[in-house]
Amino acid sequence: MNLLLIDTSSAVCRAGRVMDGQLVDERRLGSENRHSEGLNPMIEQLMDEFGKHYSSLNGVAVINGPGSYTGLRIGAAFAKALVLATGCRLLAVNGLDVLVDQYRLDGHEIQEGDYLIPMVDARRMEVFTQTVRYTPQPICMHPPGSRILTVDSYSDCVGGTRHFMGNGCTKFQGLLSTDPNQNDRFVPEPGNRMESMACWATIHYQQMRFVTDDFWQPDYHKGFYYPQPRQKLASTLAGPKGTT
Repeated sequence: MNLLLIDTSSAVCRAGRVMDGQLVDERRLGSENRHSEGLNPMIEQLMDEFGKHYSSLNGVAVINGPGSYTGLRIGAAFAKALVLATGCRLLAVNGLDVLVDQYRLDGHEIQEGDYLIPMVDARRMEVFTQTVRYTPQPICMHPPGSRILTVDSYSDCVGGTRHFMGNGCTKFQGLLSTDPNQNDRFVPEPGNRMESMACWATIHYQQMRFVTDDFWQPDYHKGFYYPQPRQKLASTLAGPKGTT
Protein backbone atom coordinates (compact mmCIF):
# COMPACT_ATOMS: atom_id res chain seq x y z
CA MET A 1 0.00 0.00 0.00
CA ASN A 2 1.52 3.27 -1.17
CA LEU A 3 -0.30 6.44 -0.10
CA LEU A 4 0.40 10.15 -0.47
CA LEU A 5 -0.77 12.51 2.31
CA ILE A 6 -1.69 16.17 1.71
CA ASP A 7 -2.55 18.61 4.51
CA THR A 8 -3.25 22.19 3.42
CA SER A 9 -5.80 22.91 6.15
CA SER A 10 -3.54 25.12 8.28
CA ALA A 11 -1.09 27.95 7.66
CA VAL A 12 1.75 25.40 7.31
CA CYS A 13 1.51 23.09 4.29
CA ARG A 14 2.45 19.45 4.91
CA ALA A 15 2.78 16.28 2.85
CA GLY A 16 3.84 12.72 3.64
CA ARG A 17 4.26 9.19 2.31
CA VAL A 18 2.77 6.01 3.75
CA MET A 19 4.05 2.58 2.76
CA ASP A 20 2.49 -0.59 4.18
CA GLY A 21 0.69 1.41 6.85
CA GLN A 22 3.77 3.26 8.10
CA LEU A 23 4.70 6.93 7.71
CA VAL A 24 8.07 6.74 5.94
CA ASP A 25 8.71 10.38 5.07
CA GLU A 26 7.17 13.83 5.33
CA ARG A 27 7.76 17.39 4.26
CA ARG A 28 6.54 20.79 5.43
CA LEU A 29 6.98 24.27 4.00
CA GLY A 30 9.24 26.53 6.03
CA SER A 31 7.05 29.59 5.50
CA GLU A 32 3.33 30.00 6.06
CA ASN A 33 0.54 30.45 3.51
CA ARG A 34 2.63 29.38 0.50
CA HIS A 35 0.52 26.36 -0.40
CA SER A 36 -0.18 27.17 -4.04
CA GLU A 37 3.48 27.60 -4.99
CA GLY A 38 5.10 25.15 -2.58
CA LEU A 39 2.88 22.05 -2.61
CA ASN A 40 3.90 20.64 -5.98
CA PRO A 41 7.71 20.91 -5.48
CA MET A 42 7.36 19.41 -2.00
CA ILE A 43 5.47 16.39 -3.33
CA GLU A 44 7.99 15.99 -6.15
CA GLN A 45 10.72 15.69 -3.51
CA LEU A 46 8.72 13.07 -1.62
CA MET A 47 8.20 10.96 -4.72
CA ASP A 48 11.83 11.25 -5.86
CA GLU A 49 13.12 10.22 -2.43
CA PHE A 50 11.91 6.66 -2.96
CA GLY A 51 12.35 6.49 -6.71
CA LYS A 52 8.63 5.88 -7.09
CA HIS A 53 6.56 7.13 -9.99
CA TYR A 54 3.11 8.58 -9.49
CA SER A 55 1.68 5.49 -11.17
CA SER A 56 2.74 3.47 -8.11
CA LEU A 57 0.32 5.33 -5.83
CA ASN A 58 -2.62 3.37 -4.48
CA GLY A 59 -4.29 6.42 -2.98
CA VAL A 60 -4.07 10.12 -2.18
CA ALA A 61 -5.36 11.24 1.23
CA VAL A 62 -6.27 14.88 1.85
CA ILE A 63 -7.57 16.67 4.94
CA ASN A 64 -11.29 17.13 4.38
CA GLY A 65 -11.58 20.10 6.75
CA PRO A 66 -11.95 22.19 8.73
CA GLY A 67 -9.43 24.90 8.00
CA SER A 68 -8.59 27.72 5.63
CA TYR A 69 -11.12 27.96 2.78
CA THR A 70 -8.40 28.66 0.21
CA GLY A 71 -6.00 26.11 1.69
CA LEU A 72 -8.57 23.30 1.65
CA ARG A 73 -9.45 24.01 -1.99
CA ILE A 74 -5.78 23.92 -3.02
CA GLY A 75 -5.26 20.54 -1.36
CA ALA A 76 -8.50 19.11 -2.76
CA ALA A 77 -7.77 20.32 -6.30
CA PHE A 78 -4.25 18.89 -6.26
CA ALA A 79 -5.42 15.55 -4.83
CA LYS A 80 -8.24 15.21 -7.38
CA ALA A 81 -5.84 16.01 -10.23
CA LEU A 82 -3.46 13.26 -9.09
CA VAL A 83 -6.34 10.78 -8.81
CA LEU A 84 -7.55 11.60 -12.33
CA ALA A 85 -4.02 11.36 -13.75
CA THR A 86 -2.96 8.11 -12.04
CA GLY A 87 -6.22 6.22 -11.51
CA CYS A 88 -5.58 5.76 -7.76
CA ARG A 89 -8.21 6.29 -5.06
CA LEU A 90 -9.11 9.50 -3.20
CA LEU A 91 -9.34 9.47 0.61
CA ALA A 92 -10.81 12.33 2.68
CA VAL A 93 -9.68 12.54 6.32
CA ASN A 94 -11.40 14.62 9.01
CA GLY A 95 -8.87 17.11 10.43
CA LEU A 96 -10.62 17.16 13.83
CA ASP A 97 -10.15 13.39 14.17
CA VAL A 98 -6.47 13.88 13.28
CA LEU A 99 -6.05 16.40 16.12
CA VAL A 100 -7.68 14.08 18.66
CA ASP A 101 -5.66 11.05 17.61
CA GLN A 102 -2.38 13.01 17.59
CA TYR A 103 -3.13 14.19 21.12
CA ARG A 104 -3.38 10.54 22.14
CA LEU A 105 -0.23 9.56 20.23
CA ASP A 106 1.66 12.36 22.00
CA GLY A 107 1.16 10.43 25.24
CA HIS A 108 -1.45 12.56 27.00
CA GLU A 109 -3.31 10.50 29.59
CA ILE A 110 -7.01 10.03 28.81
CA GLN A 111 -9.39 8.30 31.19
CA GLU A 112 -12.75 6.73 30.46
CA GLY A 113 -15.44 9.40 30.70
CA ASP A 114 -13.12 12.25 29.63
CA TYR A 115 -14.07 14.68 26.86
CA LEU A 116 -11.94 15.15 23.73
CA ILE A 117 -12.52 18.57 22.17
CA PRO A 118 -10.40 19.60 19.15
CA MET A 119 -10.57 23.26 18.15
CA VAL A 120 -9.45 24.95 14.94
CA ASP A 121 -9.37 28.74 14.87
CA ALA A 122 -12.19 30.23 12.76
CA ARG A 123 -11.46 33.91 13.52
CA ARG A 124 -12.88 36.14 16.23
CA MET A 125 -14.46 34.01 18.99
CA GLU A 126 -15.49 31.21 16.62
CA VAL A 127 -13.88 27.78 16.27
CA PHE A 128 -14.40 24.62 14.24
CA THR A 129 -14.87 21.86 16.77
CA GLN A 130 -16.52 18.64 17.87
CA THR A 131 -16.89 16.90 21.24
CA VAL A 132 -16.43 13.18 21.83
CA ARG A 133 -16.75 11.47 25.20
CA TYR A 134 -14.09 8.80 25.63
CA THR A 135 -15.90 5.54 26.44
CA PRO A 136 -15.68 1.93 25.13
CA GLN A 137 -18.20 3.10 22.54
CA PRO A 138 -17.26 6.81 22.03
CA ILE A 139 -20.20 9.21 22.28
CA CYS A 140 -20.37 12.21 19.93
CA MET A 141 -21.86 14.95 22.10
CA HIS A 142 -21.31 17.84 19.67
CA PRO A 143 -21.01 16.95 15.96
CA PRO A 144 -18.36 18.63 13.77
CA GLY A 145 -19.20 22.24 12.96
CA SER A 146 -18.51 25.88 13.77
CA ARG A 147 -19.21 27.27 17.24
CA ILE A 148 -19.06 30.73 18.81
CA LEU A 149 -17.39 30.37 22.20
CA THR A 150 -18.83 31.63 25.47
CA VAL A 151 -17.81 30.83 29.03
CA ASP A 152 -20.70 28.31 29.20
CA SER A 153 -20.01 26.59 25.89
CA TYR A 154 -19.07 23.26 27.50
CA SER A 155 -21.06 23.39 30.72
CA ASP A 156 -22.73 20.11 29.71
CA CYS A 157 -19.37 18.30 29.75
CA VAL A 158 -19.22 17.17 33.37
CA GLY A 159 -17.93 14.11 35.20
CA GLY A 160 -14.57 13.91 33.43
CA THR A 161 -11.51 15.89 32.36
CA ARG A 162 -12.01 18.13 29.34
CA HIS A 163 -9.11 17.86 26.88
CA PHE A 164 -8.85 20.79 24.45
CA MET A 165 -6.36 20.60 21.59
CA GLY A 166 -5.63 22.70 18.49
CA ASN A 167 -4.87 26.34 17.72
CA GLY A 168 -8.36 27.50 18.70
CA CYS A 169 -8.36 26.23 22.28
CA THR A 170 -6.47 29.23 23.69
CA LYS A 171 -9.59 31.34 23.02
CA PHE A 172 -11.64 29.22 25.39
CA GLN A 173 -8.79 29.11 27.90
CA GLY A 174 -8.82 32.91 27.90
CA LEU A 175 -12.54 32.98 28.64
CA LEU A 176 -11.95 30.78 31.70
CA SER A 177 -8.97 32.77 32.98
CA THR A 178 -10.95 34.30 35.86
CA ASP A 179 -12.53 31.00 36.91
CA PRO A 180 -10.33 28.15 35.60
CA ASN A 181 -11.41 24.53 35.82
CA GLN A 182 -8.58 22.53 37.34
CA ASN A 183 -9.63 19.45 35.38
CA ASP A 184 -9.21 21.14 31.99
CA ARG A 185 -6.20 20.40 29.77
CA PHE A 186 -5.13 22.72 26.92
CA VAL A 187 -2.63 21.79 24.20
CA PRO A 188 -2.62 24.44 21.43
CA GLU A 189 -0.10 22.62 19.25
CA PRO A 190 -0.22 18.80 19.29
CA GLY A 191 2.78 16.98 17.82
CA ASN A 192 3.39 15.66 14.33
CA ARG A 193 0.04 15.73 12.51
CA MET A 194 1.35 13.48 9.72
CA GLU A 195 1.71 10.55 12.12
CA SER A 196 -1.98 10.64 13.01
CA MET A 197 -3.05 11.38 9.43
CA ALA A 198 -1.12 8.31 8.27
CA CYS A 199 -3.11 6.15 10.70
CA TRP A 200 -6.45 7.52 9.51
CA ALA A 201 -5.52 7.27 5.81
CA THR A 202 -4.49 3.63 6.30
CA ILE A 203 -7.78 2.82 8.06
CA HIS A 204 -9.81 4.53 5.32
CA TYR A 205 -7.94 2.61 2.61
CA GLN A 206 -8.27 -0.75 4.34
CA GLN A 207 -12.00 -0.18 4.87
CA MET A 208 -12.35 1.05 1.26
CA ARG A 209 -13.82 4.36 2.39
CA PHE A 210 -13.01 6.06 -0.89
CA VAL A 211 -14.39 9.32 -2.27
CA THR A 212 -16.34 8.41 -5.40
CA ASP A 213 -18.27 11.63 -6.01
CA ASP A 214 -16.82 13.51 -9.00
CA PHE A 215 -18.19 16.75 -7.55
CA TRP A 216 -16.74 16.18 -4.07
CA GLN A 217 -15.41 19.23 -2.24
CA PRO A 218 -13.97 19.72 1.27
CA ASP A 219 -16.24 20.16 4.28
CA TYR A 220 -15.79 23.80 5.28
CA HIS A 221 -18.17 23.35 8.25
CA LYS A 222 -19.92 26.61 7.41
CA GLY A 223 -21.11 28.45 4.35
CA PHE A 224 -18.94 30.79 2.33
CA TYR A 225 -20.63 34.11 1.74
CA TYR A 226 -19.85 36.41 -1.16
CA PRO A 227 -20.44 40.12 -0.45
CA GLN A 228 -23.23 41.65 -2.45
CA PRO A 229 -21.91 44.10 -5.07
CA ARG A 230 -22.94 47.68 -4.52
CA GLN A 231 -25.37 48.99 -7.12
CA LYS A 232 -24.44 52.40 -8.49
CA LEU A 233 -27.18 54.76 -9.56
CA ALA A 234 -27.25 55.79 -13.18
CA SER A 235 -27.05 59.44 -12.10
CA THR A 236 -23.67 58.85 -10.41
CA LEU A 237 -22.31 57.18 -13.54
CA ALA A 238 -23.31 60.14 -15.72
CA GLY A 239 -21.02 62.57 -13.88
CA PRO A 240 -21.75 65.97 -12.32
CA LYS A 241 -24.52 68.12 -13.77
CA GLY A 242 -23.49 70.43 -16.55
CA THR A 243 -20.76 68.14 -17.88
CA THR A 244 -20.81 66.40 -21.26
